Amino acid sequence: MEKVDREFQIFAKPVGALCNLRCKYCYYLDKRSLYPGEEALTMTDGMLEKYIIQHIEATTDETIFFSWHGGEPLMAGIDFFRKAVAIQKKHKPAGRTILNGVQTNGTLIDWDWASFLAEEKFVVGISIDGPGDLHNRFRVAPGGEPSLSRVLKGYDILQRSRIRSEILCVVNSYNVRFPLVVYNFFRELGAKYITFLPLVEKRQGTKSGVTRASVPPDEFGRFLISVFDEWVERDIGEIKIQIIDKKYIYNIKATRNQSGLLKAPVKGSMDRRIAESIDAHLTLNVTDKHDNVIFNGSTVISGLEMAGDIDKLKESKSGK
Repeated sequence: MEKVDREFQIFAKPVGALCNLRCKYCYYLDKRSLYPGEEALTMTDGMLEKYIIQHIEATTDETIFFSWHGGEPLMAGIDFFRKAVAIQKKHKPAGRTILNGVQTNGTLIDWDWASFLAEEKFVVGISIDGPGDLHNRFRVAPGGEPSLSRVLKGYDILQRSRIRSEILCVVNSYNVRFPLVVYNFFRELGAKYITFLPLVEKRQGTKSGVTRASVPPDEFGRFLISVFDEWVERDIGEIKIQIIDKKYIYNIKATRNQSGLLKAPVKGSMDRRIAESIDAHLTLNVTDKHDNVIFNGSTVISGLEMAGDIDKLKESKSGK
């Protein structure tokens, strides 16, 4: 019987919209109103086991990945996650691997949490929007108090515990004006993995159709260009930025020319700088005369794909 490949991702929310912060741009807090009169929203033991079994059965990859989100998922408590891991181990098929990732605001992380997360090899995403007011403008406690100092305390514990962590930064109309302040702050924190997410909040009746906090597309593009230029100069191979290091920036249709080389039009300075960076590190050719990028060999790259991953392109160039 032919094996079926089925890639998917599920964000499990063990406490629904429950959260100890009141981030001004959060799209999920009002979901709490879907359960009027309900005090405890934590996923029941029966639902937890049923979900884990179905998730395992649906996954075709050798590695089975669980993503825990919220709200603030850590509000479910350590015992909930201990239970989840125990159920996963109980139902894990032979020869398969189970991994867990949790996305948190970081304010609840202490040494007990760190001990558990390290022992069970969790990957932790932590939300930070930059230093000082770049973070605190939107990410606040229920009483409006700033949250950054508590977040950084949790992040420091993760780092000291050598837990693999990724910073998730929501780029909005305020912090978008300070790309290098944001990026250099993350570098100083010792970040190795960074994701930049553009804030887009719909609002009917406005000319733009979105809120003032939403990031304008052109400004988000300039933000990424500034971060890319800094990353190219200092951090290739040291820091992974998802939107740059993967294949999410442009979708350039590649075609072969008569000489058998692969040609793709370059539509912006960022594209060219990406291509020149790849050229410098992987000895690929860039032709500025016709505003094209030419790739020698059989590696097909759509949207420059940042090689899907720079390391993978190195392997393809070396014939591995």
